[in-house]
Amino acid sequence: MMTHLRPQWSSAEAAAPASTISIVDNRTLSIFVTVGVFAALWAILAKRGKKVAISACCFVASLVTTQLLMKKLSSPPYSFRFPGLVTALHFTLVWLACLVYWRAMGEPGKNWPGSMASLRRYCVMVIPIALCNPLTVVFNNKALVYVGAGLCAVIGTLSPVAVALLARVFGR
Repeated sequence: MMTHLRPQWSSAEAAAPASTISIVDNRTLSIFVTVGVFAALWAILAKRGKKVAISACCFVASLVTTQLLMKKLSSPPYSFRFPGLVTALHFTLVWLACLVYWRAMGEPGKNWPGSMASLRRYCVMVIPIALCNPLTVVFNNKALVYVGAGLCAVIGTLSPVAVALLARVFGR
């Protein structure tokens, strides 16, 4: 007596094709959303010229890339737990880039408090933002340890609002 042999699949193997399809669909959706965001950004800024639109698209791409890299760095197997160090390094490099830029433009004095005319004006207009902005970046980097990069990016868009509110509270 011959029995008909049917392949025996585990439930994980049976589910594999469906999950593969959903991953492909998610990737396709992600690509469409990304292209849509950059297209919308381009359409909004098109009246300001090609250079502005390209600069804005590059800026957004660099922000997203930075957040994804920070998420990767803070997740296993790396589990890097010092977002403040990354932020300090980031702002130090930005300051050095500003030093180089203003020296190249022939105005190296613009890097120092004296360029704001008075110490009081510097303390009111620069110090609150200079203290708050790195904190928002540290908190955003630390949040990447606990939530996904997408949610963190959405919440992180509120950082400039928080900095502006704190600057307003401090009298600017």
